[in-house]
Amino acid sequence: MTGFADHFSGHAGDYVKFRPRYPVEVFQWIAAKASRSDAVWDCGTGNGQAAVALADHFDRVFATDPSQQQIDQVSPHPGVTYTKASAEKSGLGNQSVDAVVTAQAIHWFDHERFYQEVGRVSRPGAIIVAVGYARPYFEMDELNSAFEGFAAMVESDWPAERAHLEARYETIDFPFERIEVPEVEMGFDWPLEGLLGYLGTWSACRRHLARTGVDAVGASSDAFARAWGDPALAQRVSWPLLLLAGRVH
Repeated sequence: MTGFADHFSGHAGDYVKFRPRYPVEVFQWIAAKASRSDAVWDCGTGNGQAAVALADHFDRVFATDPSQQQIDQVSPHPGVTYTKASAEKSGLGNQSVDAVVTAQAIHWFDHERFYQEVGRVSRPGAIIVAVGYARPYFEMDELNSAFEGFAAMVESDWPAERAHLEARYETIDFPFERIEVPEVEMGFDWPLEGLLGYLGTWSACRRHLARTGVDAVGASSDAFARAWGDPALAQRVSWPLLLLAGRVH
């Protein structure tokens, strides 16, 4: 796993508690597009959220992540095999999967080497689907303003690869026969604690704290609280999902 930049192990437990859950229709769509439903590779599985959802549609799910701390936080499932491995060297057999899925992870990969690995492990007719999301938005203008202030504070602390998300994955080379993707939105009604917990999982916040000694979430919490009102009151938090999909062979 040479070259793996680990931005996540230090707060793997927070990922389990605070990261949003992908809509089930995304995985239903992936299964419908796959030519077979025998096996799928969930690459960069993190805490296994996508892997467990894929297990409802595929007989076997091979879920890999280069972070052992993320693997230690996964959700066990009889249909999912979790392994510590990189995107560029999965350990899977030749022509062993019908689909490759990567959720909120492809922007971190060495794309040329990852695509070589995708070609090696994919059966004829297999698909590859990358799922991602960037900045959330809110129904209340005051919350959008508070969020923009927070985001500006940590903007320079994002790893360079984050730019692919901000560009809606349009800057990622994707050398596959494209499949038209649906428009899907992910949204949740959260209390203020849920939003602040989610923002605390941002790698930029960890890097900002290390660089400046300032907890960006803590420094922004008053602004969020003023805009939020009753902190126990649920507010809608939404993300447009980013989808890239194609046929491997």
